[in-house]
Amino acid sequence: MQSFQSLTDSEQHRHWQDAAHWLEEAAADIEFIRGSFIETNLVARETARLGLVSDKEKVYKFAIKLHQWYLKLSSVTFNWLERLKGRAFLDSLALTPLFSPSLANEPLLKREKELLAAISRATTQVEVVELSDYLNILWEQMVNNDPAANEYVSLRRGLPLEFEDVKACLRAT
Repeated sequence: MQSFQSLTDSEQHRHWQDAAHWLEEAAADIEFIRGSFIETNLVARETARLGLVSDKEKVYKFAIKLHQWYLKLSSVTFNWLERLKGRAFLDSLALTPLFSPSLANEPLLKREKELLAAISRATTQVEVVELSDYLNILWEQMVNNDPAANEYVSLRRGLPLEFEDVKACLRAT
């Protein structure tokens, strides 16, 4: 087997491009698993939760280094950096207590905060699935009690806001 250092520049570049391809596939898998976390499928949701805590940012960090140092592609490096920032933001947002002044039901907000904390401390698949079910029921109660909570609940579930929802949020500010 030939060492990497003994390869020509074009051969090394080809290997770095192959690595970039595999990193892109790994990131797509991470996105797919993260997306499955909000599905109603209990096994997919638990698989996603376990995947969320297993150093996935290493894929993004390596992709950033690869594209900047070896492939010299600054724009692609920037895109990977933005993907990492976005993924970190969404992961933390999903488990962070939020307060929405438009929601008047304090007991439901308090219960939501407790459930999110319990999910982050859960140690078994059964616990996570059960707590996630309670959380979804709670979110349904929020929407049923206050239609204005729909945007908040959509955000919590990781669903994209409709354009009309965005316009309504902008009008409120």
